Amino acid sequence: MTKVFKTEVRSDCEAGGLPEAVVFEIDLAAAQLIGRLARLVTENALHLVEKFDSTARFLVLADGHEPVATELGKLRVSATEFWFSAYLKHTTVLVLSERLPLDKLAEAFGPDLDGIAAELLAPAVSADAHTDDRRLEPEFDAARWLAQASDEDVLLLARCQWGGDYSCGRRCGVHG
Repeated sequence: MTKVFKTEVRSDCEAGGLPEAVVFEIDLAAAQLIGRLARLVTENALHLVEKFDSTARFLVLADGHEPVATELGKLRVSATEFWFSAYLKHTTVLVLSERLPLDKLAEAFGPDLDGIAAELLAPAVSADAHTDDRRLEPEFDAARWLAQASDEDVLLLARCQWGGDYSCGRRCGVHG
């Protein structure tokens, strides 16, 4: 399954002859890649990640949807959005698609994303744990546990100030 997106073009250049629209196709593999990149941005407190990608076609509508020659095309992904950019061939003029929210991918691919749709929209929940001797101090994302935990499990963990109580953790399934 492939979803075709068409957006307006943005540029900081006021010259004439700029593309007016951009068209790109996203298949399931590309949607999953975008989801993984968004997760990378979130988990590492990054602003965005960029990947060279010439998928997007920038078009001049007045010329019957003729494609404009571009180079150095990129897919750009933030924690909540994705978009494409490129330079007009042999210039320093940068053109960009509109930023699309990640939930557009969830709408387009739904259950085919194998859980990535939910992860795209779910915030990361930073958590850590440690052994009594502090030899092990793993950090992890507790979002999945919180998503499947019952209200009672969350309340039990909250009552012991979110950890530090072995018996509370044992009941919540945190320690084993």
